[in-house]
Amino acid sequence: NMTPGLIFDPGAIISKTTAINTQLVLDSESSISVAGTINSNETAPLDLILKSSESVLIETSAKIGVRQAKIEAPAVSVWGDLASYGGEGQMPWIAILAGRLLVTGTVRANSRNNVAGRIYIHTTNEVLLDHNGIIAANGDDGGEVNVSSDGIISIVGTIQTNGSSGRGGTIQLEAQNDILIQDASIMANGYDGGSITHISNSGNLTVQNSTIQTNGSSGRGGTIAVSGYNNTLINNSTISSVGYTQGGRILIGNDQKDQTLPFSKYASLDSQTVISTNSMLGAGGLIETSGHVLNLLATINAGRGGIWLLDPYDYTIDSTNAGYINTALNAGTSVTISTSSSTSPCGSSTCTQGGASGTTGNITVSSAISKSSGSGSPTLTLTADGNIILNAGI
Repeated sequence: NMTPGLIFDPGAIISKTTAINTQLVLDSESSISVAGTINSNETAPLDLILKSSESVLIETSAKIGVRQAKIEAPAVSVWGDLASYGGEGQMPWIAILAGRLLVTGTVRANSRNNVAGRIYIHTTNEVLLDHNGIIAANGDDGGEVNVSSDGIISIVGTIQTNGSSGRGGTIQLEAQNDILIQDASIMANGYDGGSITHISNSGNLTVQNSTIQTNGSSGRGGTIAVSGYNNTLINNSTISSVGYTQGGRILIGNDQKDQTLPFSKYASLDSQTVISTNSMLGAGGLIETSGHVLNLLATINAGRGGIWLLDPYDYTIDSTNAGYINTALNAGTSVTISTSSSTSPCGSSTCTQGGASGTTGNITVSSAISKSSGSGSPTLTLTADGNIILNAGI
């Protein structure tokens, strides 16, 4: 029933003990505060719905373990432990629909026999995962975490969809405005790496002091795709899709092939950043670093036999960039630089997103490129929509 407000004290316990599946619905015109325990298990399943016209607060002392859970309110805060275990043919599942969401505790979707589930989060304003906060859907195979916002997303904690014996899972962050990933750990590792996507549709995407991984411990690396429509800024961070048998794919600032990402107006990867799709045994993977304007100082390791693709509007190979290219070629990594004019009629959104007036699609080689060591037969490909200007040797 609709009530003016619900408060569960720390000592309050709701414990489901019978085998039939039941549903507990708490619907309040005011706030809901849970500081106690709501307990059930696979043999005594319980689904939980918390719905408030004002706010839902899962206090630090709260421990909630249910088959599936749905929370809906203008403001939701999870300070305690919210867990879904699934069962009876239903995977673990948690949905949070809010105006604003704060997670300083734990949101988990995995069964006691290690079946991972799904966590779906959508806000109209803001998502904040605090530095102590954890969102996890780990299991034998990794699960799925989908976080979207009509406003902004800030990740300062941990998100995991790791697979302990199977494939890594899926993590997707998508915001209409800015995404900030700072001092964070975002991982979808497994036997084969999983998939991680971060997209800011109309704002900036910033990654600082963070680790993003889709490593494959015994198989292939996974896929990582990150881009902000305005700026993609990566500082002092490690982004890796390393595989045992083959490296994975990392796309930063654009997806030239499939156009699944916004083409960043400006992309910057600083000198403390490492991007890797290396492989322990087999061929390396693919790394794409792109932006209408690209400032690239990071360490790039696509692995032997891998490919490093750069596709800004204009690109000048100065002594610094030539050094990066030489290092990649010496390591056996093929390098492709492909530019497009902002007005080029190529029939692809790569050429039209963002404008970038005054760009010409030129590649200028101002410092010598030379493969001087290492084995393998990597290739260097320069493809320009405008001119290729050779002011130094290759």
